[in-house]
Amino acid sequence: MADAVESTLKAIQMECDELYAYLTRTEWVDIVTPENTPTDLRLPLVWANDRALYHRGIHVVVRTHDGKFVVGKRESNIVFAPGMLEITLGGGVDTSETPLQAAQRETFEELGIHVPQAAFKPLFISKSNHYHPRYKRHNATHVYFYSVVLPMHSERLRPQPGEVAEVRLLSRWQVGHLLRTTRLAHFGRLGFGQKLCQKAVAYALTTV
Repeated sequence: MADAVESTLKAIQMECDELYAYLTRTEWVDIVTPENTPTDLRLPLVWANDRALYHRGIHVVVRTHDGKFVVGKRESNIVFAPGMLEITLGGGVDTSETPLQAAQRETFEELGIHVPQAAFKPLFISKSNHYHPRYKRHNATHVYFYSVVLPMHSERLRPQPGEVAEVRLLSRWQVGHLLRTTRLAHFGRLGFGQKLCQKAVAYALTTV
């Protein structure tokens, strides 16, 4: 009898440990409806993705004062799109965070530069609901696109270890070539969202 109780307790403990790891390995997000209306429900991002629940994300087109675009290359060991190029930097909107706050935070995390919120210009909002067979994950998001011109010298850029392997400053022509061909010699291949990237770059070029 004692052995059976001990075995049951161990099984319960194992289930609890697995649930704890599942709930804490990613940030928490606010769940919204397909129409982007808040629901007052907060869940771990992995939970939302497993159940195709809508949440919010951001992407930022980053430029320098001399008109160059900051393009990053993802680390080779990252989960989504390893080693791919990104014309925009982005991420999820954490719980109790606004999209603008998320844009500011992600810019700081990925480039090591704190940019005032007033410098971010809203571009548009895009709704997407995709299933990634390779990762067995859904991605149902309302993505807020912004553009920002860095108010300081680009030499201060500090790519985020573990996520961004390298950043380069590309001319408008180079970015156009990357969008047309999805690759840039001696740098890499565009990861995903080619049409959205084209739209974001076009909108960003109209902002000051």
